[in-house]
Amino acid sequence: MDETKKSFFNYKIHSFYHFNPIGLLCNFFLSYLLPFKTKIILTQIDAFGGYVKEELRTAIFKLLEETGQKDRFIIKGMSTTHVRHSVMNRFNNKFSSYTYKRVSTEPINPNHKADGVYLNLIHFFINNNGKEWRGILKVDNEEILIMAKPIIVENGCLVCHGKIKDAPQSLLSTF
Repeated sequence: MDETKKSFFNYKIHSFYHFNPIGLLCNFFLSYLLPFKTKIILTQIDAFGGYVKEELRTAIFKLLEETGQKDRFIIKGMSTTHVRHSVMNRFNNKFSSYTYKRVSTEPINPNHKADGVYLNLIHFFINNNGKEWRGILKVDNEEILIMAKPIIVENGCLVCHGKIKDAPQSLLSTF
């Protein structure tokens, strides 16, 4: 056997002996593969939200104005939050291990109230000016991977995500 093959053979045994391959596989899965797949899903959800915000909502506003209903708000076609949650609820029918949340300290929809670990993440973003956070946290006695990023609310979003008194009545009637 030539030296190259001996060296390779010895290296393989040495690697197997010193490292737990299952541990390496789990580490690879938790450090790279799971976050990568989660990032793909979040990017897709952001694309849905962007489409609603930039194209669908604009077209619906135009149609409502043309029909004399400019004060109306159709949540199923104009709310990026509603569309994102609806898409992820359908996604969860097939892949229940993913959970998508958009939370706030002062939401109009009480279902979006931040508490526990999510409130801590909001405070982290406020205090650290962070762009994204990823880690494994214990939630309800279960360790889960969380990928979080702050949402910067623009003026146009404050109609529905600002003060309750400013929100469209058609939106408020759904809660």
